[in-house]
Amino acid sequence: MKRNLKRKILFFISFVFLIVLKNADPFVGIDVTVTNNSSETISDIKLMYSGGMRKIASLNSNASRKKHVDPGNESTLEISYINSQGKKFERDLGLYFESDSSGYINIEIFENGEMRFEEESNYELELWFFWKVACLSGLIIWFILFWKYRNRRKSLPQVRLTNNC
Repeated sequence: MKRNLKRKILFFISFVFLIVLKNADPFVGIDVTVTNNSSETISDIKLMYSGGMRKIASLNSNASRKKHVDPGNESTLEISYINSQGKKFERDLGLYFESDSSGYINIEIFENGEMRFEEESNYELELWFFWKVACLSGLIIWFILFWKYRNRRKSLPQVRLTNNC
């Protein structure tokens, strides 16, 4: 009973470590929200940066969509889209991001291609990096303890009961 309880506790701790490690990565990068405040549907929305491109499906009037962008290297952010008449709009937002930037950008698209955006950066990534390293080292320690416990169980002497008197 005690052995099973120890196993359950160790499994729970490792499960928590894995969840924290998995969720630590999205804090690096930028959350971009594009809102269509025009009266027409816009399509083929693309967010372009040096690390790649993120496509957003078309947006109806007064709709918004959120995407996570991880610039990877230092880069600027550009947006392009096509309105319902087929006219293509492109704009360099003039925002410069470093490789470890985080934060959010809200982009609002109005009639005739007018855009307004607000941006907030957050450079407090050291705390998340600390938690990621702490969880990774916790997992490593857990595996070391698990293998020691497993090997100790295998090395216990085996007792055989016989009917010889």
